[in-house]
Amino acid sequence: MRLPSADDDCAPAAAVSASAVDESTGPSTESLAVRLGPLVPEDVVETAAQRVGAFIRSGRTGSIRLAPPEGGSEPIELFVETRIEPAHLLVVGANAFSLALVEAARPLGLRITVCDPRPSFADQTSFPGAEVVRAWPHRFLTEAAATGEFDTRSMICVLSHDPKVDIPTLAVALDLDVAYVGAMGSRRSDRDRRAALREAGVASPALARLHSPIGLHLETFTPAEVAVATLAEILAVRGGRRQVVPLSDEREDSPLH
Repeated sequence: MRLPSADDDCAPAAAVSASAVDESTGPSTESLAVRLGPLVPEDVVETAAQRVGAFIRSGRTGSIRLAPPEGGSEPIELFVETRIEPAHLLVVGANAFSLALVEAARPLGLRITVCDPRPSFADQTSFPGAEVVRAWPHRFLTEAAATGEFDTRSMICVLSHDPKVDIPTLAVALDLDVAYVGAMGSRRSDRDRRAALREAGVASPALARLHSPIGLHLETFTPAEVAVATLAEILAVRGGRRQVVPLSDEREDSPLH
Protein backbone atom coordinates (compact mmCIF):
# COMPACT_ATOMS: atom_id res chain seq x y z
CA MET A 1 0.00 0.00 0.00
CA ARG A 2 1.48 3.36 -1.01
CA LEU A 3 0.35 6.69 0.44
CA PRO A 4 1.18 9.95 -1.39
CA SER A 5 2.99 12.73 0.53
CA ALA A 6 4.73 16.16 0.05
CA ASP A 7 8.12 14.83 -1.04
CA ASP A 8 6.63 13.22 -4.12
CA ASP A 9 6.32 15.17 -7.38
CA CYS A 10 2.60 15.55 -6.73
CA ALA A 11 2.20 14.54 -3.05
CA PRO A 12 4.18 13.12 0.04
CA ALA A 13 5.47 9.56 -0.42
CA ALA A 14 5.13 7.06 2.32
CA ALA A 15 4.74 3.33 2.44
CA VAL A 16 2.88 1.00 4.72
CA SER A 17 3.96 -2.63 4.48
CA ALA A 18 1.14 -5.09 3.94
CA SER A 19 3.40 -8.11 3.43
CA ALA A 20 2.08 -9.84 6.54
CA VAL A 21 -1.57 -9.38 5.58
CA ASP A 22 -3.81 -12.43 5.23
CA GLU A 23 -4.86 -12.14 1.58
CA SER A 24 -8.31 -13.59 2.18
CA THR A 25 -9.34 -11.22 4.98
CA GLY A 26 -7.00 -8.24 4.75
CA PRO A 27 -5.48 -6.31 7.65
CA SER A 28 -7.48 -5.41 10.73
CA THR A 29 -8.54 -1.82 11.31
CA GLU A 30 -6.38 -1.79 14.46
CA SER A 31 -3.21 -2.90 12.64
CA LEU A 32 -3.77 -0.38 9.85
CA ALA A 33 -4.32 2.40 12.40
CA VAL A 34 -0.89 1.64 13.88
CA ARG A 35 0.74 1.74 10.44
CA LEU A 36 -1.07 4.90 9.40
CA GLY A 37 -0.42 6.66 12.74
CA PRO A 38 2.82 8.40 11.65
CA LEU A 39 1.31 9.48 8.32
CA VAL A 40 -2.03 11.10 9.09
CA PRO A 41 -3.36 13.33 11.92
CA GLU A 42 -4.54 11.45 15.00
CA ASP A 43 -8.18 12.51 14.69
CA VAL A 44 -8.55 10.90 11.23
CA VAL A 45 -6.51 7.73 11.81
CA GLU A 46 -9.51 5.52 12.57
CA THR A 47 -11.45 6.73 9.53
CA ALA A 48 -8.36 6.35 7.32
CA ALA A 49 -7.79 2.81 8.60
CA GLN A 50 -11.40 1.81 7.90
CA ARG A 51 -11.34 3.23 4.37
CA VAL A 52 -7.94 1.76 3.50
CA GLY A 53 -8.93 -1.63 4.93
CA ALA A 54 -12.06 -1.70 2.79
CA PHE A 55 -9.95 -1.00 -0.32
CA ILE A 56 -7.49 -3.78 0.51
CA ARG A 57 -10.16 -6.35 1.33
CA SER A 58 -11.90 -5.75 -2.00
CA GLY A 59 -8.61 -5.82 -3.93
CA ARG A 60 -9.01 -2.26 -5.20
CA THR A 61 -6.39 0.32 -6.14
CA GLY A 62 -7.15 4.03 -6.14
CA SER A 63 -7.40 7.27 -4.19
CA ILE A 64 -9.20 7.85 -0.91
CA ARG A 65 -10.19 11.40 0.02
CA LEU A 66 -10.73 12.22 3.71
CA ALA A 67 -12.22 15.32 5.27
CA PRO A 68 -9.71 17.83 6.72
CA PRO A 69 -8.55 17.06 10.27
CA GLU A 70 -9.73 19.18 13.19
CA GLY A 71 -8.55 22.75 12.62
CA GLY A 72 -7.34 21.99 9.08
CA SER A 73 -8.60 23.33 5.79
CA GLU A 74 -7.15 20.89 3.27
CA PRO A 75 -8.59 17.39 2.75
CA ILE A 76 -6.26 14.40 3.00
CA GLU A 77 -5.82 12.20 -0.03
CA LEU A 78 -4.30 8.72 0.19
CA PHE A 79 -3.37 6.50 -2.73
CA VAL A 80 -3.83 2.79 -2.01
CA GLU A 81 -2.19 0.21 -4.25
CA THR A 82 -3.44 -3.30 -3.47
CA ARG A 83 -1.52 -6.29 -4.71
CA ILE A 84 -3.96 -9.09 -4.04
CA GLU A 85 -6.57 -10.57 -6.34
CA PRO A 86 -9.88 -8.64 -6.48
CA ALA A 87 -12.82 -9.98 -4.52
CA HIS A 88 -14.98 -12.37 -6.57
CA LEU A 89 -18.65 -11.67 -7.31
CA LEU A 90 -20.62 -14.61 -8.71
CA VAL A 91 -23.93 -13.73 -10.36
CA VAL A 92 -26.14 -16.78 -10.93
CA GLY A 93 -28.61 -16.48 -13.78
CA ALA A 94 -28.32 -14.56 -17.05
CA ASN A 95 -31.14 -12.03 -17.30
CA ALA A 96 -31.88 -8.31 -17.18
CA PHE A 97 -31.31 -8.16 -13.40
CA SER A 98 -27.94 -9.88 -13.78
CA LEU A 99 -26.87 -7.47 -16.50
CA ALA A 100 -27.84 -4.48 -14.35
CA LEU A 101 -25.89 -5.89 -11.40
CA VAL A 102 -22.80 -6.50 -13.54
CA GLU A 103 -22.97 -2.95 -14.93
CA ALA A 104 -23.37 -1.43 -11.46
CA ALA A 105 -20.60 -3.58 -9.93
CA ARG A 106 -17.96 -2.97 -12.62
CA PRO A 107 -16.64 0.30 -11.10
CA LEU A 108 -15.97 -1.51 -7.80
CA GLY A 109 -13.00 -3.34 -9.29
CA LEU A 110 -14.37 -6.82 -8.59
CA ARG A 111 -13.79 -10.01 -10.49
CA ILE A 112 -17.29 -10.74 -11.82
CA THR A 113 -18.53 -14.11 -13.09
CA VAL A 114 -21.99 -14.79 -14.54
CA CYS A 115 -23.08 -18.43 -14.55
CA ASP A 116 -26.09 -19.89 -16.34
CA PRO A 117 -26.67 -23.36 -17.83
CA ARG A 118 -28.71 -22.15 -20.81
CA PRO A 119 -26.67 -21.81 -24.04
CA SER A 120 -28.92 -19.11 -25.48
CA PHE A 121 -28.54 -16.89 -22.39
CA ALA A 122 -24.93 -17.50 -21.30
CA ASP A 123 -23.44 -15.27 -23.97
CA GLN A 124 -20.12 -13.53 -23.28
CA THR A 125 -20.98 -10.54 -25.47
CA SER A 126 -24.09 -9.82 -23.39
CA PHE A 127 -22.13 -9.18 -20.18
CA PRO A 128 -19.15 -6.91 -20.91
CA GLY A 129 -16.73 -6.77 -18.01
CA ALA A 130 -17.69 -10.21 -16.67
CA GLU A 131 -16.60 -13.77 -17.27
CA VAL A 132 -19.54 -15.85 -18.53
CA VAL A 133 -19.65 -19.54 -17.62
CA ARG A 134 -22.13 -21.91 -19.26
CA ALA A 135 -22.70 -24.57 -16.60
CA TRP A 136 -25.01 -25.63 -13.81
CA PRO A 137 -24.13 -23.06 -11.13
CA HIS A 138 -23.95 -25.52 -8.21
CA ARG A 139 -21.44 -27.66 -10.13
CA PHE A 140 -19.38 -24.65 -11.20
CA LEU A 141 -19.39 -23.27 -7.65
CA THR A 142 -18.33 -26.60 -6.13
CA GLU A 143 -15.42 -26.99 -8.55
CA ALA A 144 -14.33 -23.34 -8.37
CA ALA A 145 -14.42 -23.33 -4.55
CA ALA A 146 -12.26 -26.46 -4.48
CA THR A 147 -9.57 -24.65 -6.50
CA GLY A 148 -9.62 -21.57 -4.25
CA GLU A 149 -11.51 -19.19 -6.53
CA PHE A 150 -13.84 -18.17 -3.69
CA ASP A 151 -12.69 -16.93 -0.29
CA THR A 152 -13.98 -14.95 2.68
CA ARG A 153 -14.27 -11.80 0.54
CA SER A 154 -16.42 -13.42 -2.14
CA MET A 155 -20.07 -12.58 -2.87
CA ILE A 156 -22.69 -14.83 -4.44
CA CYS A 157 -25.94 -13.38 -5.83
CA VAL A 158 -28.53 -15.89 -7.05
CA LEU A 159 -30.82 -14.06 -9.47
CA SER A 160 -32.11 -16.97 -11.54
CA HIS A 161 -35.48 -17.17 -9.74
CA ASP A 162 -35.73 -20.83 -10.72
CA PRO A 163 -35.90 -23.43 -7.92
CA LYS A 164 -34.07 -25.99 -10.08
CA VAL A 165 -31.10 -23.60 -10.07
CA ASP A 166 -31.61 -21.74 -6.80
CA ILE A 167 -31.84 -24.61 -4.32
CA PRO A 168 -28.74 -26.65 -5.25
CA THR A 169 -26.69 -23.49 -5.79
CA LEU A 170 -27.66 -21.95 -2.45
CA ALA A 171 -27.05 -25.26 -0.67
CA VAL A 172 -23.45 -25.17 -1.91
CA ALA A 173 -23.00 -21.41 -1.38
CA LEU A 174 -24.23 -21.46 2.22
CA ASP A 175 -21.69 -24.18 3.02
CA LEU A 176 -18.83 -21.90 1.96
CA ASP A 177 -17.05 -19.30 4.07
CA VAL A 178 -17.86 -16.29 1.89
CA ALA A 179 -18.76 -12.70 2.71
CA TYR A 180 -22.25 -12.61 1.23
CA VAL A 181 -24.93 -14.92 -0.18
CA GLY A 182 -28.15 -13.39 -1.50
CA ALA A 183 -31.13 -14.58 -3.55
CA MET A 184 -33.74 -12.64 -5.46
CA GLY A 185 -37.47 -13.21 -5.08
CA SER A 186 -40.62 -12.19 -3.28
CA ARG A 187 -41.20 -12.87 0.41
CA ARG A 188 -43.43 -15.79 -0.54
CA SER A 189 -40.66 -17.18 -2.78
CA ASP A 190 -38.24 -16.70 0.09
CA ARG A 191 -40.42 -18.74 2.47
CA ASP A 192 -40.72 -21.55 -0.09
CA ARG A 193 -36.99 -21.38 -0.83
CA ARG A 194 -36.00 -21.60 2.83
CA ALA A 195 -38.32 -24.57 3.34
CA ALA A 196 -36.78 -26.33 0.34
CA LEU A 197 -33.26 -25.62 1.63
CA ARG A 198 -34.13 -27.09 5.02
CA GLU A 199 -35.46 -30.19 3.26
CA ALA A 200 -32.16 -30.31 1.32
CA GLY A 201 -30.28 -30.51 4.62
CA VAL A 202 -29.11 -26.91 5.04
CA ALA A 203 -28.75 -26.26 8.78
CA SER A 204 -30.32 -23.26 10.50
CA PRO A 205 -27.01 -21.40 11.19
CA ALA A 206 -26.12 -21.58 7.50
CA LEU A 207 -29.63 -20.60 6.45
CA ALA A 208 -29.45 -17.55 8.72
CA ARG A 209 -26.63 -16.24 6.52
CA LEU A 210 -28.89 -16.04 3.48
CA HIS A 211 -29.88 -12.50 2.45
CA SER A 212 -33.27 -13.04 0.89
CA PRO A 213 -35.16 -11.25 -0.52
CA ILE A 214 -31.93 -9.74 -1.81
CA GLY A 215 -30.98 -6.09 -1.26
CA LEU A 216 -31.90 -3.25 1.04
CA HIS A 217 -35.58 -2.32 1.41
CA LEU A 218 -35.60 0.69 -0.93
CA GLU A 219 -38.88 0.12 -2.81
CA THR A 220 -36.94 -1.08 -5.84
CA PHE A 221 -38.61 -2.53 -8.93
CA THR A 222 -36.50 -2.06 -12.07
CA PRO A 223 -33.34 -4.12 -12.70
CA ALA A 224 -31.17 -1.02 -12.22
CA GLU A 225 -32.86 -0.19 -8.91
CA VAL A 226 -32.53 -3.76 -7.65
CA ALA A 227 -28.83 -3.70 -8.60
CA VAL A 228 -28.26 -0.56 -6.50
CA ALA A 229 -30.16 -2.03 -3.54
CA THR A 230 -28.19 -5.28 -3.81
CA LEU A 231 -24.79 -3.60 -3.95
CA ALA A 232 -25.78 -1.33 -1.06
CA GLU A 233 -26.58 -4.40 1.04
CA ILE A 234 -23.32 -6.10 0.03
CA LEU A 235 -21.31 -3.02 1.02
CA ALA A 236 -23.16 -2.80 4.34
CA VAL A 237 -22.55 -6.49 5.11
CA ARG A 238 -18.88 -6.28 4.14
CA GLY A 239 -18.55 -3.21 6.34
CA GLY A 240 -20.07 -5.03 9.31
CA ARG A 241 -23.15 -2.80 9.41
CA ARG A 242 -26.16 -4.59 10.90
CA GLN A 243 -28.33 -1.50 10.48
CA VAL A 244 -27.99 1.06 7.70
CA VAL A 245 -29.05 4.66 8.34
CA PRO A 246 -28.58 7.88 6.33
CA LEU A 247 -25.32 9.68 6.97
CA SER A 248 -27.39 12.70 7.98
CA ASP A 249 -28.68 10.64 10.93
CA GLU A 250 -25.21 9.58 12.09
CA ARG A 251 -23.76 11.11 15.25
CA GLU A 252 -21.22 13.85 14.67
CA ASP A 253 -18.50 11.74 16.28
CA SER A 254 -19.17 8.70 14.06
CA PRO A 255 -16.41 7.75 11.56
CA LEU A 256 -16.95 9.06 8.04
CA HIS A 257 -17.97 6.47 5.45
